[in-house]
Amino acid sequence: MKVKCKIIRKIAFKSVDLENTGYIQSEYFKELLMTMGYRFTEDEADEYMKFIDPKNEGKFLYIDIVKKILKWIIIDWIWN
Repeated sequence: MKVKCKIIRKIAFKSVDLENTGYIQSEYFKELLMTMGYRFTEDEADEYMKFIDPKNEGKFLYIDIVKKILKWIIIDWIWN
């Protein structure tokens, strides 16, 4: 199961890592947030990007997002 999850993550990540650098460009990711699935408003997307790219570097590593979100979910689960 663990290997299957890694493969799925790699496929999903490659679809947004257009330059195959290991990073996702922040502006592109923000655009995806506002146009795919649950569509964020621009204000919601800006707020989320502060969480994803807090130093406003313009790019971020996929694995860093996964770690942040999992930590956030675990903390929420513990407190609720």
